[in-house]
Amino acid sequence: MSHHIVIVDDDRDIVDILAEAFDGEGFETITFQDGAAALEHILADPPALVLTDLVMPGLSGGLLVERLRAVYGPELPIVVMSASLHLSGFTSLDVQAFLSKPFDLNELLEVISGYVRAPSTIRMRCR
Repeated sequence: MSHHIVIVDDDRDIVDILAEAFDGEGFETITFQDGAAALEHILADPPALVLTDLVMPGLSGGLLVERLRAVYGPELPIVVMSASLHLSGFTSLDVQAFLSKPFDLNELLEVISGYVRAPSTIRMRCR
């Protein structure tokens, strides 16, 4: 397992900006523009943290969070971001933090730094 952050957002510009900011702070990032590809990667190589958008085509961020929680439980830190004005269905998601877009990049970096975990502490639940 490597010590990396997975960023998932269907907006390429957001993914690029976040990856550049995190890389500049010394984090290794792996980016995805769809939840299904991110899920496949995360199941094979758990990251130190997942940062995901909620509203995406295909496997949404909400479903991604649910599937990751089913496999890793609360051990995998997940931070959600969204510009959606209709968040009532997502407030019950089991995540460490929720950020509304647009957000302050420094605030995001502070939140991420507080939750990043060593991947060796992240284990799959028994199936």
